[in-house]
Amino acid sequence: MVWGGLAFLLTVIWLLFAYFSQQQFHLARASAMSTAATLTRLVEGWALSSLSRINDVAMSVSNYLSAVGPEGDLRTFLSRQRQVSPDLFLGVDVVDADGNPIASVAPPQGPATGRNFDSDRSPDTEVVIGLPRRVGTTTLIPFSRSLDAAAAERGARALVIEVDPSYLAGFYSDIALPPGTSVMLFRADGPLLAASSSSLGAVGLSYPSNPIWAQVARSANGTYDAREADGVERLVAYRASISLPLVVSIGLPAAGVFAEARAYMWVNGAICAILSLALIFAAAIISRQMARRTEFRKALAISAAALSSVSSGVVIVARTEKSGRIVQCNPAFAALIGRGLDAVEGAQWDTVAPLDAWDLASFGDRASAMRDGAIEVAFPRWQGEPFAAELRVAPRSEEHTSELQS
Repeated sequence: MVWGGLAFLLTVIWLLFAYFSQQQFHLARASAMSTAATLTRLVEGWALSSLSRINDVAMSVSNYLSAVGPEGDLRTFLSRQRQVSPDLFLGVDVVDADGNPIASVAPPQGPATGRNFDSDRSPDTEVVIGLPRRVGTTTLIPFSRSLDAAAAERGARALVIEVDPSYLAGFYSDIALPPGTSVMLFRADGPLLAASSSSLGAVGLSYPSNPIWAQVARSANGTYDAREADGVERLVAYRASISLPLVVSIGLPAAGVFAEARAYMWVNGAICAILSLALIFAAAIISRQMARRTEFRKALAISAAALSSVSSGVVIVARTEKSGRIVQCNPAFAALIGRGLDAVEGAQWDTVAPLDAWDLASFGDRASAMRDGAIEVAFPRWQGEPFAAELRVAPRSEEHTSELQS
């Protein structure tokens, strides 16, 4: 019975441990995914703010062409526009329908040559993102924004802005991201536009094996687990913009996400292990006591059967704070003191014994000094005169004390 109850308690304890540990990991994962998803929206917001600035410049160019015409100093006008946002507009061009510059403000790194807006997908937005290109030691990403019909009548087809990829990916430098977090910006048809680390991929190249494309094919935004190009397991949130041909992904390192949950798991596991050992130890003690009590009760039953036929009065007394409690006696003893057997068993020793025999320990010491180990005493009878009897005391060993006292 004891061990069955222990098995039940241990099962409950470890099931609770498994449940709460699992909940810790679920909560850590949900929190990380929520954080990453929020960051993807921040990246999209950052990109849309850049788009808004490009749209403003495109509108200003259209208004300028409508008011002044192509004979105006468009290059000076574009220079002023670049001075307004030098961190974003490294190069500003107005091109015709064939892509030839009508007016150009070259980036500090060199003139605008070799731009490539080719894509295997038809753009469904007003802004088209070109492939990154190297100009000296700097990589630039061209953005093309169509101008309105009034500008097109004057030969101006589109506004082209060249942006440093670090500007697009640089927003996270002001955010306290966990160490090892990955930030990647892709063009919607695959090329990598910006990344927080060069180990995640080379800017300008496409990575069709990246699991983000399988996810984007199913949903415009979501989360997944993956080992990224740098070999780190991450929880990744992604988002495909509806305003720009842009896909952003934020990956949080799984090791960091689950570190706190693992720490809680080890602490809870240690607590459960200590509690389990304590319960096992307690069960072993209880089981041993129960076994000894069962053996003692069997011994009492045997002794009761043996003593019932003995003519001399025999009584077994358990030690208590007072004189002692009568655990068992034979019918002969009950008859000698004039009481029933049920009335004697369980009674206090000092209610049936003479005064000089209340302290059995000292009485036994005195009796053992006698030649035959007995002392004659006058036992009180319940109804009648006291009777003389020889009283002998046989102390029990300490190992049976707990059974007698219980």
